[in-house]
Amino acid sequence: MLLNLQVIILPALAFLFDRERVPKTYFIVAPIMILGVVMTGGIFNGDQGPTDGPTTIYGMDLALLGTIAGSISGVCYGIYLYTSRKASKGNIGQIVQPMAYATLAQLVAPTIAMFFTGRGFDITNGVLVNGALPANPETALGDPINAMNWVWMIVLATLGQAVAWTFVQYGSVRLNSTIVAGLLLLSPILTVAIISVVLFAEIPTFIQILGVVLVLGAVAYQNGLHRAIFKKSRTSKAPGTP
Repeated sequence: MLLNLQVIILPALAFLFDRERVPKTYFIVAPIMILGVVMTGGIFNGDQGPTDGPTTIYGMDLALLGTIAGSISGVCYGIYLYTSRKASKGNIGQIVQPMAYATLAQLVAPTIAMFFTGRGFDITNGVLVNGALPANPETALGDPINAMNWVWMIVLATLGQAVAWTFVQYGSVRLNSTIVAGLLLLSPILTVAIISVVLFAEIPTFIQILGVVLVLGAVAYQNGLHRAIFKKSRTSKAPGTP
């Protein structure tokens, strides 16, 4: 959920460096979006009971480490969205090339991590054991990576990375930064509302459903959908009708 800090970071950077106008309504809509995402993530679902797995990693509390890492990733995500959008605006018509450079740049951190931390260059074992983080993730080997895992990783890289982000790159230069940031919130929302139900039979709680409705409503409002609907309803009335 912390990754969605980009909904604030991207418009802030566009305003500070490009003097891009931020609609006044966004200062009301953005907190509603964030609240909706938090509700969708299940944070307000109450005590879920004890969970399996570690409570610390490298001597640091797991919740604290996750909060720090998630916050940093959210800030970096917002900076990435701003810079990639800026690159496409500065090179009109070049959509794939900035994406290719960005993808190559994303190899730097994982390569450093694989060669200089933990188990080193290991592409034979994952991180999870039976779908859960082991009690000693610093040293434990995860489940073996099989051929089907590689197939799904290739599908993820092709559809979830290359194709999806090419569309994001194409559309982001043509929209206001506040609209781009809001639309990108639909990814985690659709995961909870559709994908988790269809693929994993996970039924969202009432609070999660309410969070989905909040985000969808806020994004629709920020994109001016309400104005388009009201305008259509007015124009559809015949002249002289009350």
